[in-house]
Amino acid sequence: MDRIVNGDHEAFMERITFLMREVELLSVQYGVTTEDAKTVTETLFVEVYQKRHLLTEELLEEDELIKRVLSRLANMELKPSTDRLFAFIEDDELHNRIMILNQTWRVPLILSKFHTKTTSEIAAIVEIPEQQVLDAINGAMQKLDEPNLEKRLEFLGRSYNRLPSEVSDLESILAKSAEQPALEVKKTGASKKKTILLWALGAVLAFFFTYGMIMNSDTYQQSVGEKIIENAVKEFEDQLDRRLQLAGLPDDKLKYNQSFSHGNDVRTRHELFIIELRNQLQEQGKINKKRVGKEQVAFMNRISLPTDLIDQLEKEPLKNDEKNSMRFLSELYESVQFLTISYSMLLEENMNKVLGEEYDYTSSDYMETLLAKDETLPKTLREALDGMEKHGFSLISFEDIFVYPVFGNEEVEKTLIENLHPSVDFYLSIITGGVDHLEIYPLDDQVEKLLEIEQDLLVTDEESIDMLVFSAYTRLLVYINGLHEEEKIYTPLRTVKDEYRDAWLRIASNGDNPISGQLMQDIVQEMEASGWTYSAKHRDLIYLLFNERFEQMVLQIKEKKNMKSSDL
Repeated sequence: MDRIVNGDHEAFMERITFLMREVELLSVQYGVTTEDAKTVTETLFVEVYQKRHLLTEELLEEDELIKRVLSRLANMELKPSTDRLFAFIEDDELHNRIMILNQTWRVPLILSKFHTKTTSEIAAIVEIPEQQVLDAINGAMQKLDEPNLEKRLEFLGRSYNRLPSEVSDLESILAKSAEQPALEVKKTGASKKKTILLWALGAVLAFFFTYGMIMNSDTYQQSVGEKIIENAVKEFEDQLDRRLQLAGLPDDKLKYNQSFSHGNDVRTRHELFIIELRNQLQEQGKINKKRVGKEQVAFMNRISLPTDLIDQLEKEPLKNDEKNSMRFLSELYESVQFLTISYSMLLEENMNKVLGEEYDYTSSDYMETLLAKDETLPKTLREALDGMEKHGFSLISFEDIFVYPVFGNEEVEKTLIENLHPSVDFYLSIITGGVDHLEIYPLDDQVEKLLEIEQDLLVTDEESIDMLVFSAYTRLLVYINGLHEEEKIYTPLRTVKDEYRDAWLRIASNGDNPISGQLMQDIVQEMEASGWTYSAKHRDLIYLLFNERFEQMVLQIKEKKNMKSSDL
């Protein structure tokens, strides 16, 4: 406030921007629609300029503005929205429950939990004794009574802060008051006798010149950029923490083996994105706010839980939209992979704890113990099992060696089939059955599907590789080459079986498929030279497919193909 009193233009702008956001959020939290919250906020701040020629310090204090806002909101109609306000249904449910609380309870709760106001500050704002404030907050908490209420309120507060602002930009708000006379700030009362000139708004041109200098200054742009990056990091980590908790997973489950996804897991990608933004800010002095917002939305989608995505799909079906059906499945696949890896690690880590170090176990023994959800199970494991059930996962025992989670049940599959384009059913079966189900396809069908998927892999407009398509593609190469079960492709004389020779020759001769075609040409050439008994490239293929080099090779081929297409 001292900087504002001393005529610091930039400080004044920052203060107004902060207060506008606080007023807008308070209005939403109170229970009015986002459109009404926009109207309340803009009207109030126009009046801050237009109501009087002399502007007092008191008028710019947050608590005073909260009083004025609450008096207006008290006369407004609360309209429960039928549309989702937040990404999580749980947040919408809690928001609506708070909204129908008695006003004498609702306001103190909102100010306490979402605006970090102290008991004495709340008492001054609503003009009641402090004990009544405490009674109101306790009454509200008892009325909302549910497990982990404090944590849910904390998450709801974060979700409020992530809501996009509907209020017009600061320049538009100030333009509405540009015709008013010059404004002065007076300190009122015994401690506010000094009258201080904020700045003259008499000339519209002069005002916007000053405003433009502030907004375009290197210092201001640097400060804004740093704040945007800071918020992007916090928003991502908050959302990640929220999703892990809802899935029943501790945070460290995200720190899984990076090599599984070639270092492209969502947290790593976001960290690289933040590094890119910091470098851009350092080199250019500013960053593209719209681009950051768009990328943040994409990252939020990548860590959405399967149930969130499916709920949204039911509300906005894609039955006649092939392109967006595939995009939806790609997001769902990333979400499923994210949880599958985390759940798998947790199950593996706890096997010895549950059965004992010396226990001569089979995976079916472990699964039987898990399904019973005995109270003796570690708490983290019980929470994860509850999370699996809630988000559509079931447990599978694989050849009595290990237990792993598989996504999908009859209800989930029915919902997806009913709401997605029929052409994506193959990819849907991969997500709900696991990529290992590709092994049951006949060899000829595997080859057909490989050639088809390779075209999908190369024609996408996006720069990155669609991980769902890429995973299916690499797995098919594994099965077609017998890399998962090498003895399967050889005769008793250790020569490659005729059906595998024919499959490899067919792929090698297909000029429209530059990836698999080149791989198989090299393998076939070595196999023919050895009488179909050995190929070093075939031996090393498994190491190539699950190495980052293969992904880079695909990207390079894709880039060349796209360049040729653009030249035509």
